Amino acid sequence: MKGLLFLSLLISHSTLQPSNPLQIYRWEHRIVLIVAGDDPQSAKGQLNRFTDELDEVQDRDILVLTLKKDQVSVFDEESTLDSEGILNTYGLDRERFSVALIGKDGGIKFRSSEVVPPLQIYGLIDQMPMRRSEMRSRRN
Repeated sequence: MKGLLFLSLLISHSTLQPSNPLQIYRWEHRIVLIVAGDDPQSAKGQLNRFTDELDEVQDRDILVLTLKKDQVSVFDEESTLDSEGILNTYGLDRERFSVALIGKDGGIKFRSSEVVPPLQIYGLIDQMPMRRSEMRSRRN
């Protein structure tokens, strides 16, 4: 009886929790999430800064996602990801420009309301234990 009660509570709890649309990237990619909000020019500039450095981006397993209104783009290609779900999962405001770094574990590691130099993001990533492990294993 206790097992059945626990199972029903687990099922009802999981159905109340919104799913994370970025779950498919967990443990595979770090995400730089750009919300265009009220400043689409800054969003485009931020995206361009990363696309100009694709070797660095690929070396760190980064995907750059841009949210504009209800559209989500991976790099500059439109995707079917749920923008509302992403915004809700990470507590981001669709009306304001922001940049967030999401680690491979799915957690937010950094957020800013200003354009961020890619070197700053790379520095944060390179300090992460998982990244350090990746760098060591690539050297061997």
